[in-house]
Order: sequence, then C-alpha cells, then structure tokens
Amino acid sequence: MKLSILRGSLEIGGSCVKISHDGHAIIIDMGLPLYDKDGKNFDKRKAREMLPDEPGLYKQPYIDAILLSHSHQDHYGLIAYSAESIPVYASKGSIDLTLISEMLEKFKISESRFRMIKDKQVFIIGPFEITAYSVDHSAYDSMAFKVKAGGKTLVYSGDFRANGQRNWVFENLLKGVNEQVDALLLEGTMIGGTERQNRTEENVEDDLVKELQKEHKGLTFISFSSQNIGRFRSIYRACVKTRKTFIIDPYQAYILEKWPISMPKYNANNIKVYCVKNSNHSKVIFKDYKIYKFGKNKISVKEILENPEQYVIIDHHHVREAFKKKLEGSRVIWSMWEGYLKQENNYWAGKNVEMCKIHASGHADVAALKKLADKLKPGVIIPIHTNNPCKYADIFKKHKVLKLADKEETKL
Repeated sequence: MKLSILRGSLEIGGSCVKISHDGHAIIIDMGLPLYDKDGKNFDKRKAREMLPDEPGLYKQPYIDAILLSHSHQDHYGLIAYSAESIPVYASKGSIDLTLISEMLEKFKISESRFRMIKDKQVFIIGPFEITAYSVDHSAYDSMAFKVKAGGKTLVYSGDFRANGQRNWVFENLLKGVNEQVDALLLEGTMIGGTERQNRTEENVEDDLVKELQKEHKGLTFISFSSQNIGRFRSIYRACVKTRKTFIIDPYQAYILEKWPISMPKYNANNIKVYCVKNSNHSKVIFKDYKIYKFGKNKISVKEILENPEQYVIIDHHHVREAFKKKLEGSRVIWSMWEGYLKQENNYWAGKNVEMCKIHASGHADVAALKKLADKLKPGVIIPIHTNNPCKYADIFKKHKVLKLADKEETKL
C-alpha cells in the first residue's frame, strides 16, 4: 500500500490524501486551502487553480472513491471539481451539512454521488477494507478512517478533539482500533498554535453564563458557526440559565430541523427567529422552508430593540445589516477561531462595541494527540493538517515520525 499527501503536509486546510494498492486508488478529503501561496485569505473564485495534481480525479478518472471526513470546506471544498462518476463516502451528518453549505454555491457536489456510512461500519472499495469511526469535532458527525490493504493498516485521524460534548467518541476510537497500525496520519492543528490548550466545551458554556449575567443595556451578538452544533447547544444552555432569548436566523433553524429530536428547534422556549427576507440564505431556504413556518416564534427588529438586554442575537452578515444603525454600544461575543476576524477584516473594529472572546478549539490539543498515538502505537506517524510538522518529533518522542512533502509518495 502506498500513500501520498497531495496537499496538507505543511498547512492547515486543503487536505487531500491518496492511497493506492494493486492498481486501485482512493482519496481521503479534497479540501479548499485556507490561504493562498502569499499567505492571504484564499479566494474561492480561484479554486480551479488549486486542484490537486492527480489526473485520476478528472477527465479520465481511475480513482475508485473519495472518503470525506467531515463537512468543512477545507476538507470537501474541491470535491465538486472531480469527476461525477467518483462516489463520495461520508456520514449522514457530513452529507446533510455539505449539501446545506452548498445551497448557495453555483458549483456543488451532486447529491447522487454520496454514499452514507456509519460509525464502525466496515466497507470494501477495490482491495481496500475501510472502517469508519465517529470522532468529535466542530463539524457534527465527523469521521476518522482505518484503511487496510496488502497486509498493511493505515489510520487517518481526520480533524478531532477530546474536549467536546461528545468526548466519549474519542474513547470509542481508542478502543476500536485494536490491531497493529503501520501508519497514523495525524492532524496537528493545535501544535505550535496560539489557542489555549485543554479548554473544553463546558468551559465555554460556563464562561458564556458569566458573561451574560453581566449587566449590559445594548444589543448582544454572538459569532459562531451555525454548523457547530455543539457550540449552538452551549449557547442555548447559557441563554436558558441566564433567562435570555436566543435569536437565530432561518439558516440556523433549517440546520436544526435536520438534527435529532434531542436538539432544540426553532419553536423551543428561549428561541426566536429573525427572518431577513432579502438575504441570500432566506431566498434559497424559503423555496421549501416557508417563512410562515416560524409562526409565533418570529421576532422583528422593532421587538428586539424594545428590550435589547433580553436577547442574544446570532451574528450573520445579513443580521448585522438589519441592525447597522444600532450597533454602537453593542456587546459582541466571538465564539470561533480568531483567524476568521482577520479574514473579514474585523467588521466590528471601530464600531465602539465591547468584544469578548469565548471559545474552545474543535481540534485535539497536544495531550489528546499523544494519547491517541500512545494507544495506537503506529509504526510511523505522518503529520498532516498542521503548520508545524517539524515539531512532531519533539512531541512524539516514543514514536517514529515521517515528515512528507506534498506529492511525495511512501510505501508502507
């Protein structure tokens, strides 16, 4: 069995791995880069310029399948450019969230290409025996993969964490892989990064409660990814505990409708929906998700401004536009990666708002990475999804580390 990292050996995002054996090949992830070659935010309009250099993905495809670990664009964002004949294997959550994300895109993955897989499911593609494992991440229903072929075993960690509300799935991964692992492709987002280690989703909820309990007379906005279901739950719980009403938009309501009964929906206590009729999200979603659906749970700008201290408002661009004349004196809770502030040139800078940052990473800290490596005892650890592959050898001193360059092939 041979493997090469087509992209992602020296950067966070843009992940794409090729595994080949006996005339067959599969791809794991095919993501958009976060940054271009000059270190600037990647322009999605230039996606074709960044396609992996792998002929078997395009006009004359010989790739058997693409495995998608989760529904973030830095892992699925270039799949739409691959040949329609190549199936895409992913969890139900990843399929749903990817399709929702691409509702507003002109170029998207055909729904017919998806093949749904479940936790611990074993499936065969050519000579490859693949097992999917649920992992916890800021994208719901993420997967790690174990790939066996030619007497060798490879584990692809995908993006994962051990500090979320579903940290029990990390323990299941540790117990589930119980044979000799020849290679572990291990993400290292947090290696050498500036985000605090060991922060949990419980810490986030506790800090949100403390912040919302503070007296504040203006509007309160909260910035987070609508697809981060764990973070939504933390915010909702904090609102319930502090007797605040959480204002969401139709896009968030639509995502919640796709999720299990246990997840609060738009008609739950402490939730109201603000409908921005002229937003792109609304125009697309309302085609089959009609505005009257929200009924008494709808709320207007006028109602919110009558008692602003009672509400916590989702921070989306179209929502900001509705309140643009009333932003001064607002409180903004930033509950996502700080890099996104830079990507949007910090919209809130200069608007005389109170900025509060409450976040926990969706990625494994060093302790969790070491725990996984020590349990699997791989023959070799291969860095991926990291800005600091050179630091692996110092961190994983018990293990052999093989640092590959992009497109460099190795045989297991």
